[in-house]
Amino acid sequence: MLSPRKFLQTNRLMKEARRLGVQVDELSTEQAAAALYRRVDPEVFGLVPDRLVTEQPWMRPELATAVGAVHTGQWEPVAQLLASHGTDWNRRAEDVETVAGAAAQTGPAWIRRWASAHPEHPDLLVIRASLLIRQAWMARGAGWAKDTSPEQFAGFHALLTEARMAAHEACEAAPADPTPWWCLVTMARGVSLDHDEFRALWAELRRRAPLHRYGHDQALQYWCAKWSGSTEHMFNFAEQAAATHPSLAPLRLIAAYEHAAQDASVWQHSATAEAVAATSAWLEGDGGRGDGLQKRHDRGLLAYALYRMQRWHDAIDQFHHLGAHADAWVWDAEKLQFLLARWETCTHARKPR
Repeated sequence: MLSPRKFLQTNRLMKEARRLGVQVDELSTEQAAAALYRRVDPEVFGLVPDRLVTEQPWMRPELATAVGAVHTGQWEPVAQLLASHGTDWNRRAEDVETVAGAAAQTGPAWIRRWASAHPEHPDLLVIRASLLIRQAWMARGAGWAKDTSPEQFAGFHALLTEARMAAHEACEAAPADPTPWWCLVTMARGVSLDHDEFRALWAELRRRAPLHRYGHDQALQYWCAKWSGSTEHMFNFAEQAAATHPSLAPLRLIAAYEHAAQDASVWQHSATAEAVAATSAWLEGDGGRGDGLQKRHDRGLLAYALYRMQRWHDAIDQFHHLGAHADAWVWDAEKLQFLLARWETCTHARKPR
């Protein structure tokens, strides 16, 4: 049964579709958003118009070159990119994940060409592990376990087995690199690793990169109640991690977001307000320097949290920072989710404080 709010939104969308002579699912993102919040203009608050971007506006030139090379069958620019990271492990993880995403769209020829030239290259091995993990989740699909077929699960587990082998090969080829350990941490929930086994993997990753943000994000997922942990495990992990360094402060907000699916009152908890303050402080300080996907994810999460907490004017400030970029994971890569949050925020922010 629809909630009163959802009912009103659905009714407005149906009326707008009838007015335009189209089906509801034929409404553009902008048309749907306008039907729901047509009386407010975000530009009044100095925000950009509703023409938004959701795909790869954050890419650095060298990463964009490497991704382009993947699509044209060249592996050398990728090898050059990954060789340039030094010990910037978070950037390496971001680039490995991005390149693997591009490779998942091209078919096997690209990675086979690299393997033919340098079959034991450590960067090849870690890309292959990340690619197999991505392919495994694609094979499984995004549905709940009850909605996933035995065939999907079979493909999922077969690919994760391959990924596990590739990641261990990468660990042996580059003992100091935390990236293959991040791959193993990522797949841990998929293979239902028990807690002791997971903690052993986690210790190996942290020994090499104590502040590995991508690793922490994946570890938090493992400790979620929907995977291998519990609400208590998840929040304890987030709190302990955030206490070690300001760069990990957003983990507390990610935990709140995960818990909100079961209990929306989490947005009114004092601990969530503290997490918002810590995340904001990080982004306004060292964490706000430069640009990149992780920063946009954190900024989007902060804007979303403030929106859910009904701190409208503070949310407006974060939407100013985001500009036209609706690419944070919290929006599910859907412009409509971003627009609805922004338009509702503007609707309330125009009222007196």
